[in-house]
Amino acid sequence: MKHEIATYVDREAEIISDFVMGNKNAFAKIYKYYFEPLCRYCLSLTRDKSKAEDIVQDVFMTLWNKRESIKNKDTLKSYLYRCVYNAFIDQHRKNAKKINALEEIRMEVIMHVNHNPETNRDKQLAMLMRFIEELPEKRKEVFMLNKLQNYKYREIADQLDISERTVEGQIRKALINLRERFSNWKQKNYFFSLLLLLIIK
Repeated sequence: MKHEIATYVDREAEIISDFVMGNKNAFAKIYKYYFEPLCRYCLSLTRDKSKAEDIVQDVFMTLWNKRESIKNKDTLKSYLYRCVYNAFIDQHRKNAKKINALEEIRMEVIMHVNHNPETNRDKQLAMLMRFIEELPEKRKEVFMLNKLQNYKYREIADQLDISERTVEGQIRKALINLRERFSNWKQKNYFFSLLLLLIIK
């Protein structure tokens, strides 16, 4: 490993030049050299290993697409660390906006549902649970663990031996499936209101 690092350092200018020209082998060497240091840096920001690795993976995908903008090793290193930091900030802002938006929706939903008769609300909730039960098996399992049992994405991923991105994708698809079960916009909005009231704590 130390020999590989020394070899990379000695040949970095050449490797970067080959990479800029589209050499995938050179890209693999850059990836291998920078991946772990970038993950450690990102982990210091996210405090979540899985999220840190996802961010770094995305940064490397961006690097490949913008390789022609890299001039030398100093440009490459600063570019990678800057991209990781910016990606973390973007994700943090998105999460903060999502939390604020969900809280606003939650209050609207409470007001909306409280204006409906109790018996009608119970009937609609029972229908919602029936639709959840009819989801594809794996999708239902992921959805119920997250929305009804309050498992975090990482906990679900570990329990089911899948990635966090798969968890997120299954939940998104489940919400789409559930909304599509209602035939018109008014029903769909009301159904989604019930769903939010059920799952947002």
